[in-house]
Amino acid sequence: MKMIRVWAAHDGVAAGAYAEKLLSESPGQFDRSTYLMPWLMHDPVDAVEWLDANAEANPEIYDRADAMFFQGQGAWAVENVPVREAVELTLNLQDPVVRNPFVSGLYQAYSRKQPEVLAGLAPLLQVEDHAQPLSVAHVLTAWRRKDEPAAAAWVRSLPDGDLKTAALGSLARPLPAKP
Repeated sequence: MKMIRVWAAHDGVAAGAYAEKLLSESPGQFDRSTYLMPWLMHDPVDAVEWLDANAEANPEIYDRADAMFFQGQGAWAVENVPVREAVELTLNLQDPVVRNPFVSGLYQAYSRKQPEVLAGLAPLLQVEDHAQPLSVAHVLTAWRRKDEPAAAAWVRSLPDGDLKTAALGSLARPLPAKP
């Protein structure tokens, strides 16, 4: 298994294919985290893009990644990927279960120190998604605490539509007390 771990850190797709072949021949021989974790730790962008693209075709891999990675590792990946790349990656992910931990991770990583980063997620704030983990109200609350004029300017710059209406409503409400 050590070989698979090392290989996954250098070529996750190939190591994963090899590991899955072994698992198909001998189910339960090892846990999928043997290759998923090193791959995610070494190249989270590549791993997450692959998982997003292959979620439907590989439900057993996806289920293990969901249980392992997407419950806690989203924040780690966001902090280990340059912010612009993390925002771009998040915007391009199609599967909400893969995408939402990155949205949450971005919020956790940047809401206090750089809430303006979250404005880059505006296209996702418009997505109708039952699992959507972040609203315009969350973004604006964090941003207003740090720089209310900048947050208001961002809202004014939004194109007319549902997002701007929701943002204006959020701006009109007093800031909630800090937790």
